[in-house]
Amino acid sequence: MGPLRTAIKEACEKTVSVVKFLCVLHVTKNYLVDPVMTYGPSMLPTIDLTPNIFLAEKISTRFGKVAHGDIVVHRSPQNPSKIFTKRLVGLEGSKGSRLGTGR
Repeated sequence: MGPLRTAIKEACEKTVSVVKFLCVLHVTKNYLVDPVMTYGPSMLPTIDLTPNIFLAEKISTRFGKVAHGDIVVHRSPQNPSKIFTKRLVGLEGSKGSRLGTGR
């Protein structure tokens, strides 16, 4: 009965360790940082054409601390599996003008 009890105790300890790790991973991904893969020409020259992986932090957006020139990551409203990376050029209350014909 001794070896079985030791094996069960060890399995419980490993399970608790795995659950703790998964909890830390969940909190990190959902509330702190999220890995994002970006590619394409829209962010040249800051981000090049090759696929890159970045860590997008989520803390400053929760407190409203975004500024002109920040790079923001958001999901497409039409296809939530697509992620867009854009540079922030206007904030609430900003005034802008349009150049060109407007077509």
